Amino acid sequence: MLAFGMQTMSGMVRNSLTNAILAPVCALPGSSFLPGCREDGPRANFEELINVQGHFEDIVDASKDVSTLPSSIKDSELVIRDLRTLVKYSTLPSRRELDNEFDYFILTAREASQDLARYNSHIGAAMDRVIATNQWTMHVLEGISENEATTGAVHHLFHALTRTFSAPPPTLQQRIFDQYLQHVSKNKDEIDTLIASASALLWILNHLEDRLSTIYSIAVNDDSTITARNDQLLSSLWTQLGGNRRDVQANAHSINLLRNIYAYRKKAALHVADTLVKLQAIQAELEHLREGVAAPELLGTLDAGRALPIEYHIDLIGRGVERLQATRREAFRVEGQNYMKAMRGGEGVREVEGPGGTVRG
Repeated sequence: MLAFGMQTMSGMVRNSLTNAILAPVCALPGSSFLPGCREDGPRANFEELINVQGHFEDIVDASKDVSTLPSSIKDSELVIRDLRTLVKYSTLPSRRELDNEFDYFILTAREASQDLARYNSHIGAAMDRVIATNQWTMHVLEGISENEATTGAVHHLFHALTRTFSAPPPTLQQRIFDQYLQHVSKNKDEIDTLIASASALLWILNHLEDRLSTIYSIAVNDDSTITARNDQLLSSLWTQLGGNRRDVQANAHSINLLRNIYAYRKKAALHVADTLVKLQAIQAELEHLREGVAAPELLGTLDAGRALPIEYHIDLIGRGVERLQATRREAFRVEGQNYMKAMRGGEGVREVEGPGGTVRG
């Protein structure tokens, strides 16, 4: 027991003396080259983080291309309202069942239209917050860099001498890594929120298809002359009930919308499902980064014992912010064009991929 105690005490004294000797030396700028002053532990991997954030640009690009889908689904809801009125006063045996199904469809379509519009808006807002998080990290790192530059080597040496036997303050790389972890966590929270929204929206869009399939089944059972193709069912039903007898030309737009309800829903569902897969991939990569297990790819001229300079991280984040801002500006431009088209009656030139090819409605 005495020998063990003496060995333990000698180890503690040896470590204290080593720290007492090395602490002032390691406090000097450029001392990271020395073997005893190299900092171990996880390092901030901003390069990989910027690459992961770059995947978010694809999501924003895809959302701007389908910005007109919410209004398309809304138009379908309005036409279904007219068709419901025709069915209600028709002689179809299942007109009551169809009337109920049309009510369900209208409610589901309204919810899908609103949620899809909100979802596209949330993607843009999430991009804005990701940009803000990058700018915040840049300001924090710039503050750390300025503090390191103004403190001076003499202050570092004095601080190391006075705190030799006490807990050392966080090093420069530790402070950078702490900010890196906060950055990753904020981005992951944004992605988690979008994943929850996408999952809920996808369920609503699938529910919308279920409503259309039920209407299809009821209508086909009532009249075998109605086409068995789902994409043309509602428009055929509209025609049979006399919805376009008074003025075929005036109702052409309505029939075109009815024929493409499935196309609208399918395109919206594909958009949300594709976005969900990309979000889940980003979520997995951010979780991996947050665990701090990934060592950063260092510059080719640096060895594993040297940390990247803080200016390198700041420049890397700055270039990432520029790319994100460029993507966001392009999304704003396209959304503005679509809005102006809608205000000028641009709904009449909207294109949707339908079962028979591209349809202009």
